[in-house]
Amino acid sequence: MAKPVDSILIVGSGFAAWASAAMLARATRARLAITVVAAAPDPQDDELLGSCRPAILRTHAELGIDEPGFMRATRATFKLGTELRDWSSPGHSFVHAFGDIGARLDSVAFHQLLNRARLAGKAVPGVDEFSLAAQAVRAGRFAHPAEDRRSVASTFSYAYHFDANAATDYLRALATRQGVRQAAGQLRDVRRHEDGQLRSVKLDSGEELDAQFFIDCSGASSQLLGQALDVPFDSWSHWLPCDRVVQLRVARATPAPAASVTAAHAAGWSLSLPLQGEDLRAAFYSSAHLDDGAAALLLGADPAVAIPASRERVCGRRRRFWVGNCVAIGAAAAVPDALASMSAQLVYDSVQRLVELFPHAQVGERVIAEYERRTALQYERVRDFAALHYALSGRNDSVFWRECREASVPETLDYRLKLFRKGGRMPAFDHEVYDESDWVSVLLGLGAWPEKAEPLTLGMIPEQLFQRIERMRKIMREAALAMPAHDAYLQKLGAKNPG
Repeated sequence: MAKPVDSILIVGSGFAAWASAAMLARATRARLAITVVAAAPDPQDDELLGSCRPAILRTHAELGIDEPGFMRATRATFKLGTELRDWSSPGHSFVHAFGDIGARLDSVAFHQLLNRARLAGKAVPGVDEFSLAAQAVRAGRFAHPAEDRRSVASTFSYAYHFDANAATDYLRALATRQGVRQAAGQLRDVRRHEDGQLRSVKLDSGEELDAQFFIDCSGASSQLLGQALDVPFDSWSHWLPCDRVVQLRVARATPAPAASVTAAHAAGWSLSLPLQGEDLRAAFYSSAHLDDGAAALLLGADPAVAIPASRERVCGRRRRFWVGNCVAIGAAAAVPDALASMSAQLVYDSVQRLVELFPHAQVGERVIAEYERRTALQYERVRDFAALHYALSGRNDSVFWRECREASVPETLDYRLKLFRKGGRMPAFDHEVYDESDWVSVLLGLGAWPEKAEPLTLGMIPEQLFQRIERMRKIMREAALAMPAHDAYLQKLGAKNPG
Protein backbone atom coordinates (compact mmCIF):
# COMPACT_ATOMS: atom_id res chain seq x y z
CA MET A 1 0.00 0.00 0.00
CA ALA A 2 1.31 3.44 -0.91
CA LYS A 3 2.35 5.49 2.09
CA PRO A 4 1.11 9.05 2.48
CA VAL A 5 3.52 11.96 2.76
CA ASP A 6 4.11 12.65 6.44
CA SER A 7 6.46 15.66 6.29
CA ILE A 8 6.59 18.81 4.18
CA LEU A 9 9.34 21.40 4.16
CA ILE A 10 8.49 24.84 2.73
CA VAL A 11 11.36 27.11 1.74
CA GLY A 12 10.51 30.80 1.75
CA SER A 13 9.96 33.86 3.90
CA GLY A 14 7.05 35.62 2.26
CA PHE A 15 3.38 35.44 1.39
CA ALA A 16 3.61 32.29 -0.75
CA ALA A 17 5.38 30.32 1.98
CA TRP A 18 2.97 31.18 4.77
CA ALA A 19 -0.14 30.94 2.59
CA SER A 20 1.01 27.45 1.59
CA ALA A 21 1.65 26.52 5.21
CA ALA A 22 -1.71 27.80 6.44
CA MET A 23 -3.72 26.15 3.65
CA LEU A 24 -1.94 22.80 3.91
CA ALA A 25 -2.20 22.72 7.70
CA ARG A 26 -5.93 23.38 7.49
CA ALA A 27 -6.52 20.89 4.67
CA THR A 28 -4.59 18.08 6.37
CA ARG A 29 -5.88 18.94 9.85
CA ALA A 30 -2.29 19.05 11.15
CA ARG A 31 -1.85 15.31 10.50
CA LEU A 32 1.59 15.83 8.98
CA ALA A 33 4.66 17.80 9.99
CA ILE A 34 4.99 21.12 8.16
CA THR A 35 8.15 23.17 8.60
CA VAL A 36 8.94 26.55 7.06
CA VAL A 37 12.58 27.42 6.40
CA ALA A 38 13.39 31.04 5.71
CA ALA A 39 15.00 32.02 2.42
CA ALA A 40 16.13 35.45 1.34
CA PRO A 41 14.12 36.68 -1.66
CA ASP A 42 13.91 40.36 -2.51
CA PRO A 43 11.54 41.76 0.16
CA GLN A 44 9.88 43.91 -2.51
CA ASP A 45 8.68 40.84 -4.40
CA ASP A 46 5.69 40.42 -2.09
CA GLU A 47 4.52 44.04 -2.01
CA LEU A 48 2.98 43.81 -5.47
CA LEU A 49 0.72 40.95 -4.31
CA GLY A 50 -1.55 43.40 -2.52
CA SER A 51 -3.88 44.14 -5.43
CA CYS A 52 -6.13 41.13 -5.95
CA ARG A 53 -9.38 39.88 -7.48
CA PRO A 54 -12.72 38.67 -6.05
CA ALA A 55 -11.70 35.00 -6.01
CA ILE A 56 -9.71 35.79 -2.85
CA LEU A 57 -13.00 36.03 -0.92
CA ARG A 58 -13.67 32.33 -1.46
CA THR A 59 -10.19 31.33 -0.34
CA HIS A 60 -10.35 33.48 2.77
CA ALA A 61 -13.73 32.00 3.65
CA GLU A 62 -12.27 28.49 3.37
CA LEU A 63 -9.42 29.53 5.66
CA GLY A 64 -11.88 30.98 8.18
CA ILE A 65 -10.42 34.48 7.80
CA ASP A 66 -12.57 37.22 9.31
CA GLU A 67 -12.84 40.09 6.83
CA PRO A 68 -12.87 43.07 9.25
CA GLY A 69 -9.99 41.57 11.25
CA PHE A 70 -7.95 40.88 8.11
CA MET A 71 -8.55 44.37 6.80
CA ARG A 72 -7.52 46.01 10.07
CA ALA A 73 -4.40 43.84 10.32
CA THR A 74 -3.31 44.49 6.74
CA ARG A 75 -4.46 48.14 6.48
CA ALA A 76 -6.61 47.05 3.57
CA THR A 77 -9.03 49.03 1.45
CA PHE A 78 -11.79 47.66 -0.75
CA LYS A 79 -11.18 47.17 -4.45
CA LEU A 80 -13.94 47.36 -7.05
CA GLY A 81 -11.59 47.26 -10.03
CA THR A 82 -8.80 49.17 -11.73
CA GLU A 83 -8.83 52.57 -13.35
CA LEU A 84 -6.71 52.64 -16.51
CA ARG A 85 -5.38 56.05 -17.45
CA ASP A 86 -3.65 57.06 -20.68
CA TRP A 87 -3.68 53.58 -22.21
CA SER A 88 -5.75 54.39 -25.27
CA SER A 89 -4.29 57.88 -25.54
CA PRO A 90 -2.98 60.52 -23.12
CA GLY A 91 -5.88 61.92 -21.09
CA HIS A 92 -8.28 59.02 -21.69
CA SER A 93 -9.35 56.78 -18.81
CA PHE A 94 -11.79 53.99 -18.06
CA VAL A 95 -12.52 51.64 -15.17
CA HIS A 96 -12.17 47.90 -15.51
CA ALA A 97 -14.53 46.90 -12.70
CA PHE A 98 -15.60 43.62 -11.14
CA GLY A 99 -19.05 42.41 -12.08
CA ASP A 100 -21.72 42.66 -14.73
CA ILE A 101 -21.86 45.16 -17.57
CA GLY A 102 -25.47 46.25 -17.95
CA ALA A 103 -28.04 43.49 -18.25
CA ARG A 104 -28.85 40.96 -20.94
CA LEU A 105 -31.83 41.45 -23.22
CA ASP A 106 -33.21 37.95 -23.59
CA SER A 107 -30.08 36.00 -24.61
CA VAL A 108 -28.09 38.98 -25.92
CA ALA A 109 -25.17 40.29 -23.87
CA PHE A 110 -25.30 44.00 -23.04
CA HIS A 111 -22.09 44.82 -24.88
CA GLN A 112 -23.74 43.50 -28.04
CA LEU A 113 -26.57 46.00 -27.54
CA LEU A 114 -24.02 48.79 -27.16
CA ASN A 115 -22.25 47.70 -30.32
CA ARG A 116 -25.50 47.55 -32.30
CA ALA A 117 -26.32 51.12 -31.24
CA ARG A 118 -22.78 52.25 -32.09
CA LEU A 119 -22.91 50.70 -35.56
CA ALA A 120 -26.26 52.43 -36.08
CA GLY A 121 -24.51 55.79 -35.60
CA LYS A 122 -25.37 56.48 -31.95
CA ALA A 123 -22.85 58.16 -29.64
CA VAL A 124 -22.46 55.31 -27.18
CA PRO A 125 -21.06 56.13 -23.71
CA GLY A 126 -18.02 54.30 -22.35
CA VAL A 127 -18.71 50.71 -21.34
CA ASP A 128 -17.77 51.43 -17.71
CA GLU A 129 -20.82 53.69 -17.35
CA PHE A 130 -22.97 50.53 -17.35
CA SER A 131 -21.07 48.88 -14.49
CA LEU A 132 -22.28 49.59 -10.96
CA ALA A 133 -18.81 48.94 -9.57
CA ALA A 134 -17.20 51.34 -12.04
CA GLN A 135 -19.75 54.04 -11.27
CA ALA A 136 -19.07 53.55 -7.56
CA VAL A 137 -15.33 53.97 -8.17
CA ARG A 138 -15.94 57.24 -10.00
CA ALA A 139 -18.18 58.47 -7.17
CA GLY A 140 -15.83 57.33 -4.37
CA ARG A 141 -18.46 54.93 -2.96
CA PHE A 142 -18.55 51.37 -1.65
CA ALA A 143 -20.96 48.87 -0.14
CA HIS A 144 -21.01 45.10 0.02
CA PRO A 145 -23.04 43.50 -2.79
CA ALA A 146 -26.67 42.76 -2.03
CA GLU A 147 -27.62 39.12 -1.48
CA ASP A 148 -30.90 39.49 -3.39
CA ARG A 149 -29.99 38.47 -6.95
CA ARG A 150 -32.92 40.49 -8.28
CA SER A 151 -31.34 43.73 -7.06
CA VAL A 152 -29.01 45.82 -9.21
CA ALA A 153 -26.87 46.06 -6.07
CA SER A 154 -26.00 42.37 -6.49
CA THR A 155 -24.41 42.80 -9.92
CA PHE A 156 -20.84 43.42 -8.80
CA SER A 157 -18.13 41.91 -6.66
CA TYR A 158 -15.08 43.22 -4.84
CA ALA A 159 -11.61 42.38 -3.59
CA TYR A 160 -8.97 44.16 -1.52
CA HIS A 161 -5.84 46.25 -1.65
CA PHE A 162 -3.77 45.01 1.27
CA ASP A 163 -0.30 45.37 2.73
CA ALA A 164 1.23 42.07 1.60
CA ASN A 165 3.93 42.13 4.27
CA ALA A 166 1.26 42.47 6.96
CA ALA A 167 -0.77 39.73 5.25
CA THR A 168 2.27 37.47 5.47
CA ASP A 169 2.42 38.09 9.22
CA TYR A 170 -1.31 37.35 9.45
CA LEU A 171 -0.92 34.02 7.61
CA ARG A 172 2.16 33.13 9.66
CA ALA A 173 0.16 33.52 12.85
CA LEU A 174 -2.69 31.48 11.36
CA ALA A 175 -0.34 28.68 10.29
CA THR A 176 1.52 28.64 13.60
CA ARG A 177 -1.74 28.23 15.51
CA GLN A 178 -2.37 25.13 13.40
CA GLY A 179 0.94 23.56 14.36
CA VAL A 180 3.28 24.70 11.58
CA ARG A 181 6.87 25.00 12.79
CA GLN A 182 9.27 27.74 11.71
CA ALA A 183 12.87 26.58 11.66
CA ALA A 184 15.52 28.67 13.39
CA GLY A 185 17.94 29.74 10.71
CA GLN A 186 18.02 30.40 6.99
CA LEU A 187 18.57 28.17 3.98
CA ARG A 188 22.23 27.69 3.10
CA ASP A 189 22.39 24.50 1.06
CA VAL A 190 20.19 21.81 -0.52
CA ARG A 191 21.00 18.07 -0.45
CA ARG A 192 19.69 15.49 -2.94
CA HIS A 193 19.24 11.71 -3.00
CA GLU A 194 21.12 9.63 -5.54
CA ASP A 195 17.98 9.48 -7.70
CA GLY A 196 17.96 13.29 -7.91
CA GLN A 197 15.06 13.94 -5.57
CA LEU A 198 15.50 16.40 -2.73
CA ARG A 199 16.61 14.93 0.59
CA SER A 200 17.24 17.79 3.01
CA VAL A 201 18.21 21.41 3.47
CA LYS A 202 21.05 22.73 5.57
CA LEU A 203 20.60 25.95 7.51
CA ASP A 204 23.12 28.65 8.30
CA SER A 205 22.83 27.51 11.93
CA GLY A 206 24.31 24.17 10.92
CA GLU A 207 21.04 22.26 11.42
CA GLU A 208 19.98 19.88 8.66
CA LEU A 209 16.30 19.19 8.04
CA ASP A 210 14.94 16.39 5.89
CA ALA A 211 11.41 15.86 4.56
CA GLN A 212 9.48 13.69 2.14
CA PHE A 213 8.09 16.62 0.15
CA PHE A 214 9.40 20.13 -0.56
CA ILE A 215 7.65 23.33 -1.62
CA ASP A 216 9.73 26.08 -3.18
CA CYS A 217 8.38 29.50 -2.19
CA SER A 218 11.74 31.26 -2.38
CA GLY A 219 10.66 33.88 -4.90
CA ALA A 220 11.94 34.49 -8.41
CA SER A 221 15.37 33.06 -7.51
CA SER A 222 13.64 29.64 -7.17
CA GLN A 223 16.30 28.16 -4.92
CA LEU A 224 14.91 24.62 -5.02
CA LEU A 225 13.23 24.10 -8.39
CA GLY A 226 15.31 26.55 -10.39
CA GLN A 227 18.71 26.25 -8.75
CA ALA A 228 18.92 22.85 -7.03
CA LEU A 229 16.88 21.01 -9.70
CA ASP A 230 18.07 23.08 -12.69
CA VAL A 231 14.65 23.91 -14.14
CA PRO A 232 15.10 26.80 -16.61
CA PHE A 233 13.04 29.99 -16.72
CA ASP A 234 11.17 30.92 -19.92
CA SER A 235 10.74 34.67 -20.38
CA TRP A 236 7.51 36.26 -21.64
CA SER A 237 9.27 39.55 -22.41
CA HIS A 238 8.20 39.42 -26.06
CA TRP A 239 4.59 39.93 -24.94
CA LEU A 240 5.16 41.55 -21.52
CA PRO A 241 8.09 43.89 -22.19
CA CYS A 242 8.48 45.74 -18.87
CA ASP A 243 11.57 44.23 -17.23
CA ARG A 244 12.32 46.77 -14.48
CA VAL A 245 10.36 48.15 -11.53
CA VAL A 246 10.92 50.81 -8.89
CA GLN A 247 8.64 51.05 -5.84
CA LEU A 248 7.86 53.57 -3.15
CA ARG A 249 5.36 54.05 -0.31
CA VAL A 250 3.86 57.53 -0.12
CA ALA A 251 1.66 58.97 2.64
CA ARG A 252 -1.83 59.96 1.47
CA ALA A 253 -4.04 62.60 3.09
CA THR A 254 -7.03 62.18 0.77
CA PRO A 255 -9.70 59.41 0.92
CA ALA A 256 -8.62 56.08 -0.52
CA PRO A 257 -10.24 55.19 -3.85
CA ALA A 258 -11.92 51.79 -4.15
CA ALA A 259 -9.74 50.95 -7.15
CA SER A 260 -6.14 50.53 -8.15
CA VAL A 261 -4.88 53.04 -10.72
CA THR A 262 -2.62 52.11 -13.62
CA ALA A 263 -1.29 54.82 -15.90
CA ALA A 264 0.59 54.22 -19.13
CA HIS A 265 3.75 56.26 -19.72
CA ALA A 266 6.17 56.47 -22.64
CA ALA A 267 8.12 53.33 -21.71
CA GLY A 268 5.65 51.25 -19.69
CA TRP A 269 3.13 51.93 -16.96
CA SER A 270 2.77 52.85 -13.29
CA LEU A 271 0.63 51.51 -10.46
CA SER A 272 -0.94 53.20 -7.45
CA LEU A 273 -2.29 50.80 -4.85
CA PRO A 274 -4.23 52.55 -2.05
CA LEU A 275 -3.83 51.30 1.50
CA GLN A 276 -5.16 52.90 4.66
CA GLY A 277 -3.20 56.13 5.00
CA GLU A 278 -0.67 55.55 2.21
CA ASP A 279 -0.21 54.47 -1.38
CA LEU A 280 2.14 51.84 -2.70
CA ARG A 281 3.44 53.18 -6.00
CA ALA A 282 5.39 51.26 -8.60
CA ALA A 283 6.71 52.19 -12.03
CA PHE A 284 7.17 49.34 -14.50
CA TYR A 285 9.24 50.03 -17.58
CA SER A 286 11.41 48.60 -20.33
CA SER A 287 15.11 49.09 -19.64
CA ALA A 288 15.65 49.28 -23.40
CA HIS A 289 13.52 52.42 -23.55
CA LEU A 290 14.12 54.22 -20.24
CA ASP A 291 17.07 54.53 -17.86
CA ASP A 292 16.72 53.83 -14.15
CA GLY A 293 17.19 57.44 -13.06
CA ALA A 294 14.33 58.71 -15.21
CA ALA A 295 12.05 55.89 -14.04
CA ALA A 296 12.13 57.12 -10.44
CA LEU A 297 10.54 60.41 -11.54
CA LEU A 298 7.43 58.51 -12.64
CA LEU A 299 6.49 57.84 -9.01
CA GLY A 300 5.64 61.51 -8.44
CA ALA A 301 7.19 61.53 -4.97
CA ASP A 302 8.42 64.49 -2.98
CA PRO A 303 11.95 65.29 -4.25
CA ALA A 304 13.16 65.10 -0.64
CA VAL A 305 12.07 61.46 -0.37
CA ALA A 306 14.76 58.88 -1.08
CA ILE A 307 13.73 56.73 -4.05
CA PRO A 308 14.80 53.06 -3.81
CA ALA A 309 16.91 51.59 -6.57
CA SER A 310 15.02 49.93 -9.39
CA ARG A 311 15.33 46.17 -9.83
CA GLU A 312 14.85 43.55 -12.48
CA ARG A 313 11.42 41.95 -12.79
CA VAL A 314 11.10 39.74 -15.85
CA CYS A 315 7.73 38.08 -16.45
CA GLY A 316 7.69 34.41 -17.36
CA ARG A 317 7.50 30.89 -15.91
CA ARG A 318 9.64 27.92 -15.01
CA ARG A 319 9.59 25.25 -17.69
CA ARG A 320 8.36 22.81 -15.03
CA PHE A 321 6.34 23.48 -11.88
CA TRP A 322 6.78 20.11 -10.16
CA VAL A 323 9.82 17.85 -10.38
CA GLY A 324 10.13 14.70 -8.26
CA ASN A 325 9.25 15.60 -4.68
CA CYS A 326 9.42 19.37 -5.18
CA VAL A 327 6.74 21.79 -6.35
CA ALA A 328 7.23 25.54 -6.82
CA ILE A 329 4.54 28.02 -5.80
CA GLY A 330 4.41 31.78 -6.27
CA ALA A 331 7.25 33.62 -7.99
CA ALA A 332 9.40 30.49 -7.74
CA ALA A 333 7.04 29.00 -10.34
CA ALA A 334 6.18 32.06 -12.43
CA VAL A 335 6.28 35.85 -12.38
CA PRO A 336 3.06 37.30 -13.85
CA ASP A 337 2.71 40.89 -14.98
CA ALA A 338 1.30 42.99 -12.16
CA LEU A 339 -1.39 44.22 -14.58
CA ALA A 340 -3.10 40.87 -14.05
CA SER A 341 -3.70 41.47 -10.30
CA MET A 342 -3.46 37.71 -9.85
CA SER A 343 -0.25 37.00 -7.91
CA ALA A 344 -1.94 36.32 -4.57
CA GLN A 345 -4.69 34.20 -6.10
CA LEU A 346 -2.20 32.19 -8.15
CA VAL A 347 -0.53 31.24 -4.88
CA TYR A 348 -3.84 30.21 -3.31
CA ASP A 349 -4.95 28.30 -6.41
CA SER A 350 -1.64 26.45 -6.70
CA VAL A 351 -1.89 25.26 -3.11
CA GLN A 352 -5.49 24.20 -3.67
CA ARG A 353 -4.43 22.16 -6.71
CA LEU A 354 -1.72 20.57 -4.63
CA VAL A 355 -4.29 19.64 -1.98
CA GLU A 356 -6.57 18.11 -4.61
CA LEU A 357 -3.69 16.07 -6.08
CA PHE A 358 -1.88 15.49 -2.81
CA PRO A 359 0.88 12.94 -3.44
CA HIS A 360 1.90 9.71 -1.80
CA ALA A 361 5.48 9.38 -0.65
CA GLN A 362 6.25 7.91 -4.08
CA VAL A 363 4.91 10.61 -6.34
CA GLY A 364 3.17 9.39 -9.49
CA GLU A 365 4.11 10.97 -12.82
CA ARG A 366 0.45 11.25 -13.82
CA VAL A 367 -0.28 13.32 -10.72
CA ILE A 368 2.62 15.61 -11.56
CA ALA A 369 1.51 15.89 -15.20
CA GLU A 370 -2.03 16.83 -14.22
CA TYR A 371 -0.84 19.46 -11.76
CA GLU A 372 1.45 20.97 -14.38
CA ARG A 373 -1.25 20.91 -17.05
CA ARG A 374 -3.72 22.85 -14.91
CA THR A 375 -1.10 25.25 -13.66
CA ALA A 376 0.26 25.98 -17.13
CA LEU A 377 -3.23 26.74 -18.46
CA GLN A 378 -3.97 29.13 -15.61
CA TYR A 379 -0.72 31.01 -16.10
CA GLU A 380 -1.41 31.15 -19.84
CA ARG A 381 -4.76 32.85 -19.23
CA VAL A 382 -3.12 35.36 -16.88
CA ARG A 383 -0.33 36.03 -19.37
CA ASP A 384 -2.81 36.66 -22.17
CA PHE A 385 -4.93 39.07 -20.14
CA ALA A 386 -1.90 41.19 -19.30
CA ALA A 387 -0.57 41.02 -22.87
CA LEU A 388 -3.91 42.36 -24.10
CA HIS A 389 -3.13 45.75 -22.52
CA TYR A 390 0.15 46.14 -24.38
CA ALA A 391 -1.12 44.83 -27.70
CA LEU A 392 -4.21 47.06 -27.90
CA SER A 393 -2.89 50.31 -26.48
CA GLY A 394 -3.81 53.14 -28.82
CA ARG A 395 -0.69 55.12 -27.96
CA ASN A 396 1.61 55.99 -30.83
CA ASP A 397 3.77 58.58 -29.08
CA SER A 398 6.86 56.50 -28.29
CA VAL A 399 9.04 53.75 -29.70
CA PHE A 400 7.99 51.47 -26.83
CA TRP A 401 4.28 51.58 -27.64
CA ARG A 402 4.83 51.31 -31.38
CA GLU A 403 6.88 48.17 -30.80
CA CYS A 404 4.15 46.76 -28.53
CA ARG A 405 1.52 47.25 -31.21
CA GLU A 406 3.69 45.67 -33.90
CA ALA A 407 4.68 42.64 -31.82
CA SER A 408 2.90 39.33 -32.27
CA VAL A 409 0.63 38.07 -29.49
CA PRO A 410 0.29 34.53 -28.04
CA GLU A 411 -1.76 32.21 -30.26
CA THR A 412 -4.48 31.84 -27.63
CA LEU A 413 -4.84 35.62 -27.33
CA ASP A 414 -4.80 36.03 -31.11
CA TYR A 415 -7.67 33.55 -31.39
CA ARG A 416 -9.64 35.38 -28.70
CA LEU A 417 -9.10 38.78 -30.33
CA LYS A 418 -10.10 37.61 -33.80
CA LEU A 419 -13.28 35.97 -32.50
CA PHE A 420 -14.26 39.10 -30.57
CA ARG A 421 -13.44 41.53 -33.36
CA LYS A 422 -15.68 39.71 -35.82
CA GLY A 423 -18.82 39.67 -33.72
CA GLY A 424 -18.18 40.38 -30.04
CA ARG A 425 -18.03 36.74 -28.95
CA MET A 426 -15.73 35.16 -26.37
CA PRO A 427 -14.22 31.66 -26.55
CA ALA A 428 -14.76 29.26 -23.66
CA PHE A 429 -11.25 28.08 -22.80
CA ASP A 430 -10.45 25.56 -20.07
CA HIS A 431 -9.34 26.96 -16.72
CA GLU A 432 -10.47 30.51 -17.37
CA VAL A 433 -9.31 32.99 -14.76
CA TYR A 434 -11.23 36.08 -15.86
CA ASP A 435 -14.93 36.48 -16.51
CA GLU A 436 -16.27 37.51 -19.90
CA SER A 437 -17.05 40.92 -18.42
CA ASP A 438 -13.34 41.39 -17.56
CA TRP A 439 -12.31 40.84 -21.15
CA VAL A 440 -15.14 42.95 -22.55
CA SER A 441 -14.40 45.80 -20.17
CA VAL A 442 -10.75 46.05 -21.21
CA LEU A 443 -11.34 45.36 -24.90
CA LEU A 444 -13.99 48.05 -25.27
CA GLY A 445 -12.16 50.39 -22.90
CA LEU A 446 -9.17 50.20 -25.25
CA GLY A 447 -11.42 50.80 -28.25
CA ALA A 448 -11.46 47.27 -29.70
CA TRP A 449 -15.13 47.22 -30.74
CA PRO A 450 -16.55 44.33 -32.80
CA GLU A 451 -16.74 44.97 -36.52
CA LYS A 452 -20.18 43.40 -36.95
CA ALA A 453 -23.39 43.46 -34.95
CA GLU A 454 -24.67 40.35 -33.21
CA PRO A 455 -27.31 38.89 -35.61
CA LEU A 456 -29.93 38.77 -32.86
CA THR A 457 -29.71 42.57 -32.53
CA LEU A 458 -30.30 43.38 -36.19
CA GLY A 459 -34.07 43.44 -35.79
CA MET A 460 -33.91 45.92 -32.92
CA ILE A 461 -34.93 49.52 -33.52
CA PRO A 462 -31.86 51.72 -32.80
CA GLU A 463 -33.86 54.53 -31.13
CA GLN A 464 -35.58 52.15 -28.72
CA LEU A 465 -32.31 50.36 -28.07
CA PHE A 466 -30.55 53.64 -27.28
CA GLN A 467 -33.31 54.62 -24.86
CA ARG A 468 -32.83 51.29 -23.07
CA ILE A 469 -29.11 51.91 -22.89
CA GLU A 470 -29.62 55.38 -21.39
CA ARG A 471 -32.01 53.99 -18.78
CA MET A 472 -29.41 51.42 -17.78
CA ARG A 473 -26.77 54.10 -17.38
CA LYS A 474 -29.08 56.10 -15.13
CA ILE A 475 -29.92 53.05 -13.01
CA MET A 476 -26.23 52.30 -12.43
CA ARG A 477 -25.40 55.88 -11.59
CA GLU A 478 -28.24 56.23 -9.08
CA ALA A 479 -27.41 52.89 -7.43
CA ALA A 480 -23.77 53.96 -7.04
CA LEU A 481 -24.71 57.30 -5.47
CA ALA A 482 -26.92 55.46 -2.96
CA MET A 483 -23.83 53.76 -1.52
CA PRO A 484 -21.88 55.30 1.39
CA ALA A 485 -18.49 56.88 0.82
CA HIS A 486 -15.67 54.35 0.69
CA ASP A 487 -13.67 55.96 3.53
CA ALA A 488 -16.79 56.12 5.73
CA TYR A 489 -17.38 52.42 5.10
CA LEU A 490 -13.80 51.65 6.09
CA GLN A 491 -14.15 53.62 9.30
CA LYS A 492 -17.28 51.65 10.13
CA LEU A 493 -15.14 48.49 9.96
CA GLY A 494 -12.68 50.00 12.39
CA ALA A 495 -10.03 51.15 9.94
CA LYS A 496 -7.52 53.67 11.24
CA ASN A 497 -6.92 56.82 9.22
CA PRO A 498 -8.21 55.36 5.93
CA GLY A 499 -7.52 58.57 4.07
